[in-house]
Amino acid sequence: MVLARGAVTSQSVLRVTGVQVEATRFRLTWPGKAGKTPKVLGGDVATGPYQAVQTNTATTDGSLSVALPVTGNAMFFLVEEAP
Repeated sequence: MVLARGAVTSQSVLRVTGVQVEATRFRLTWPGKAGKTPKVLGGDVATGPYQAVQTNTATTDGSLSVALPVTGNAMFFLVEEAP
């Protein structure tokens, strides 16, 4: 799965490396870089609007993940990474 927003370059593409559905959670995993701040946005429809769901700053390089609640309704997610 490849997610990107705006102009797509090799540096701007976020590659989700894992998706896991548990009983009450949906987990996304992607490679993170120290000092980068990924923001997970969620919305009811693919065209938006989207609202911030979670923001964390990575302290080391390596896998990052977020566990989001499963509500039974369809949700769409974007992940933006700020410098």
